Amino acid sequence: MKKYFIAILFAAISILSSAQCTVGFQAVTSPSGNVDFVSTSTINDSLDYPINYTWSFGDGSSGTGATLTHFYNNTNGIYSVCVTMQTANGCTSTFCDSVVFNPISQCQSSFDSLQTTTNTFSFTSTSLADSGNVIVSYLWDFGDSTTSSLQNPIHIYPSHGYYNVCLTIVTSGGCVNTSCGLIQVLPATLCQPNFISTLDSLSVPANSTFIFTDQSLPGINDSIIAWNWFFYGESPYIYSDLQNPAITFTNPGSHLVCLTINTFSGCASTYCDSIFINQITQCQANFYSYLDSITVPPISPYVFIDQSILANNDTIISWSWTFSGGNPSTSSLQNPSVVFANQGSYEACLTIVTSTGCTSTFCDSIYVTGGCQLSVNLNTQSPTTIGGNDGFIETSVAGGTPPYSYSWSNGQTTANIYNLSSGVYTLNIIDANSCNFTYSTQLYEPYDTLGGSIVDTLTTGIIDSCLNFVPDSFYIANVVIDSINNIATITWTFTNGGLTSSITVQYTYYYSGNNAVLLTLNCGAKTLVTYMSFINITASVGVSDNIEEKLEINVYPVPFNDKLNIVFNSKKSGIVSLNVIDVMGRDLVMKQFSVSSGDNNIELNTSEFHSGIYILNIESDGKVFHKQIVK
Repeated sequence: MKKYFIAILFAAISILSSAQCTVGFQAVTSPSGNVDFVSTSTINDSLDYPINYTWSFGDGSSGTGATLTHFYNNTNGIYSVCVTMQTANGCTSTFCDSVVFNPISQCQSSFDSLQTTTNTFSFTSTSLADSGNVIVSYLWDFGDSTTSSLQNPIHIYPSHGYYNVCLTIVTSGGCVNTSCGLIQVLPATLCQPNFISTLDSLSVPANSTFIFTDQSLPGINDSIIAWNWFFYGESPYIYSDLQNPAITFTNPGSHLVCLTINTFSGCASTYCDSIFINQITQCQANFYSYLDSITVPPISPYVFIDQSILANNDTIISWSWTFSGGNPSTSSLQNPSVVFANQGSYEACLTIVTSTGCTSTFCDSIYVTGGCQLSVNLNTQSPTTIGGNDGFIETSVAGGTPPYSYSWSNGQTTANIYNLSSGVYTLNIIDANSCNFTYSTQLYEPYDTLGGSIVDTLTTGIIDSCLNFVPDSFYIANVVIDSINNIATITWTFTNGGLTSSITVQYTYYYSGNNAVLLTLNCGAKTLVTYMSFINITASVGVSDNIEEKLEINVYPVPFNDKLNIVFNSKKSGIVSLNVIDVMGRDLVMKQFSVSSGDNNIELNTSEFHSGIYILNIESDGKVFHKQIVK
């Protein structure tokens, strides 16, 4: 449900102790009378951090926590709200401000939707009546020329695709309000195997027992009827048909585990992962590799990057690498480069020894494509409006022997292609020696979070305007970006048959990326209609951006479970601030860490996180970097 910023803050008072810390807050209120309070703080001591927040809400009630929600019982008035922060080093700061609470007097249409089976959606009205009245009628328009007057209908769509759904409510006081939203009806999903493994705490490393927990997804309206597990690394291998087997391993080292599931509808799929046996828990060797795109073939080496995990206050004192078929075949460097002369599969192993005596070994396979060592970097921009065709893909090729020929799935033959709509694009590249490689990428509609999360919702005041007809569809026809003043000028177009009407509105934006935009029209007393769409704002000067910043953040496992490991490279030693927020913008984790120059690994306890999408923010060297993560 959209929350409206109608709590007004003024007459702020800040009380600081002698230590260098400052606290503040923001307030966001909803039509139901709930007010979300979010604390803000500045601490000059990089080693200090908040340990306690206490609140008084001006109505005789109080609370604790960095963020919380308070209910003012729909009573209009001015409330003096204070928050006091205490830090670990004894700094105390108090901030007081007045909040003018004036809940929306108009009725508000809103709804939730959920796909329950193939092409079937369940809709739930979350609408609110105006003060002193009740909702007396509901009218749903499902976007496929069908309607319903039920409060919470179930609707079956004729096919998958996108549909614009609208709900109009009428209250006993005569208030009429309409809200619309775009939904995507998904086809029946394929089954997806997945599992997690945990070491049985009663076993010992020499005779390690792992418990494997199935986390597979059968697909919509389907069920799993068979599990087939294969545990490699023993002689010859271990097999189980249990859903959640417990397996005892006797051989140390890396073991490949594969799970194949079969569903009632006939779907079959396999997922594989590696586990490590007889490893001391205080350290874990790990690495990844990539083809060096700077060195010219045929002497293109693979670069191996150490990603080992250590306990606190421990350090690695030696790295021992072995490369089957590589030159060199061994190395004691932390991040070596290795050349493989022939095409094929090769095993690379890393053994680390730490200052506390911990030893760990990790092995993995790499696949070398011989002399045809082409690599390509794709710079993509998805369409900025729904149904738009201003997307583009630009390529940068390394390796192989120029000149290169390009063949795109849409028939174009240039390195860079423009004026593209959303969809999957495949590029086939052939170099002068007939080395042939294929790459694919996808451009997304602005509402598709697979192409990036929705970073903000843009609103304006209510527009007093009447259309001279009832539209059956609408879209954003044009977007003009003023990057100096952060203004987006958007032209909304409404149609019905041969009739067309356009309204141009200006919005202030703060973040580049996918933005939801709302337009509310007032045509007469108590007749409000709200429309929602999406735009993509590209990176520009003065706008917070998570694309042009170059800090590479890696997380694992993906999706994460009860623990989340965050790996990034810092240019220098110092303090970084880290926080994790959910899709509602609530801070779930706020911590500061001391990092060293080079690769760093941070582990978070995420056992209390629910399944879903989160945003990870890392502030380093005055810049904030973002990454979408999934549990």
